[in-house]
Amino acid sequence: MRFKRFICLLTAAFMVFAMPVLALADTEKDTAGNMTVAGGTEIIKDDTFFGGFGAGREVSVENSSSKDSICLAGMNVSVIGSKAGGSVFLAGKDVEITDSDISGNIAAAGEKVVIDNASARGVKISAYRVVFDGEALALNAAGDTVEINGMIDGDASVVADRVIIGDNARITGTLSVESDSEAEISDSAEIGKYVFDKTEKISENTQPSGDFRFCIYSIACMIVLTLVMCWLTPSFLDRSGEMARRKTAVMLGSGAVVLVSLPFAFILLCITVIGIPLAVLSALAVSALLIAAVPFTGASLAREFIPQWNKLAASLAGAAALVILVHIPYIGIIVRAGSWIYILGYCLQRMWQGRSRREIKASADSEETEAVNADYESVSEQ
Repeated sequence: MRFKRFICLLTAAFMVFAMPVLALADTEKDTAGNMTVAGGTEIIKDDTFFGGFGAGREVSVENSSSKDSICLAGMNVSVIGSKAGGSVFLAGKDVEITDSDISGNIAAAGEKVVIDNASARGVKISAYRVVFDGEALALNAAGDTVEINGMIDGDASVVADRVIIGDNARITGTLSVESDSEAEISDSAEIGKYVFDKTEKISENTQPSGDFRFCIYSIACMIVLTLVMCWLTPSFLDRSGEMARRKTAVMLGSGAVVLVSLPFAFILLCITVIGIPLAVLSALAVSALLIAAVPFTGASLAREFIPQWNKLAASLAGAAALVILVHIPYIGIIVRAGSWIYILGYCLQRMWQGRSRREIKASADSEETEAVNADYESVSEQ
């Protein structure tokens, strides 16, 4: 029971810390000189600060200077015409670093990452498309298409389906390429040494077999996890199904809010040293919830909507059905996201119901105390 309460408490903690992030819409600088922004479209422009932290739909640092590191996350993230005394950490759909001088390293991840006329010590990029046209002492890039047209005074390591080395590329060390085809190297490019490691594509004949074995393995693991849940948390399975039937919109809506808030909450917690331990513990707790989300959702819904079945049999059948759906392309993404929303919404609603019961009990105790005091005063007056 303590463990269950602990999970609910950590989920609530994420919500508590996420709400200020969603509400914050202005640029704020603390007494240590750190700049923090969060919200929709946020721009740090023409400013000098110690460290920069930002999260939102569109976040950018323009014509500014940071003495320490810059950490940004969002849909579109950019650092333009700026300087950083430390490293730069960026994550988003479209990531761009242009006309900037980074004293430390660059670590970026997204769908498209572009580094243009920017210098850094080391660069590590993971994206569907990577474009590097800057300067660095080392480059590590992974993606579907990686294009290098800059200066690397050291080694470059690339893992991609397609590697393009442009006319202006200069690599003084070793260019290591891991791909199923040779890199497209311009005649004008200068490379100290080129090493190619060919990767073999998985044949169409063997792919279904591997997927099938992995699916069977996943079903077996989830069945074991479902048995454990049926043994330790049968009331959770029953009550979540009943809540899903009676309060569908409230449960799923609150779960969606929690799911969207989690990344912002984690970033907010990591900003301060005192928040890092809580961030780690919260991440572990939420990870455990998300891992168990698919079998929990399947078992819960099956127990509620197939009442004529034995509860254990219904739980196992429901969990196995959702696990199979998870391995179907596109449908699996929807099922997994729905399961995450389901379990997070249930935990939040349970916590809210517990709080309401405590408030009602406290109010009843207060009224009872007032009544006793009134009787005592009446007797005293007589």
